[in-house]
Amino acid sequence: MGRNRKAVSRTGDIDRINWLIGDFRLNAWHLVVAITTFVTLSIVGYIINQTELGLGMKAFAEDQDAAKLMGIKESTVSIWTWVLSALVGGVTGIVFAPVLFLQQDYMNIIFIKGFVAAILGGFLSLSGGVAGGLLLGELEAFTIKWAPREFAAALPVVIVFIVLLIRPHGLFTREKGHERV
Repeated sequence: MGRNRKAVSRTGDIDRINWLIGDFRLNAWHLVVAITTFVTLSIVGYIINQTELGLGMKAFAEDQDAAKLMGIKESTVSIWTWVLSALVGGVTGIVFAPVLFLQQDYMNIIFIKGFVAAILGGFLSLSGGVAGGLLLGELEAFTIKWAPREFAAALPVVIVFIVLLIRPHGLFTREKGHERV
C-alpha cells in the first residue's frame, strides 16, 4: 500500500539459488519442498503402518464396531487423526505458500491435483497416492512440453475420466481394496 512499495522475497535468498542440469533448472526452494514432502510422507507412513495409533486408524477405517470391540478408543484415534491431518496441512501450507501466489483460492489447484493423484493411486493406498501424484506431474510436464499449455489444465479431468472408466478402484489398488504397491 502507498507510494513506497517494495518487493520482498517470500523465501529469502534461497530462491536465488539455482542449478542447471541439462535442460532442467532446479531451484533450491523446490528442493526444500521435495525434501520436506519426502520427510512428511515418511513420518506419516511410519505412523500409519508401524504404530499402535496407525493400526487403530486402519481398524476404524475398516470396521468401527470391530475396532471398538478390540478395545481401541474411538476418541483417541479421532483426536490424533485430526492432529496428524492438521500438522500435515500446516506443513503443506508453510512449504507451498512461497511457491504459489497468495490469493484466497490458491490451494484449490493443489486440492484438485491431490484428488486426481488419489484417484490414480487408489484411495486406500498412501504409496499409490504418491505414485499417482508423480505420474500426474510427469504427464503434465510431458503435455506442457509437447502440446499447447491449455491441454495441461484439462489433463487432470481427462486422466480421472480414463482411470474411472478402466480401473475405478485406482491403478495401484486391487479390486477388493488391497494395496499393490
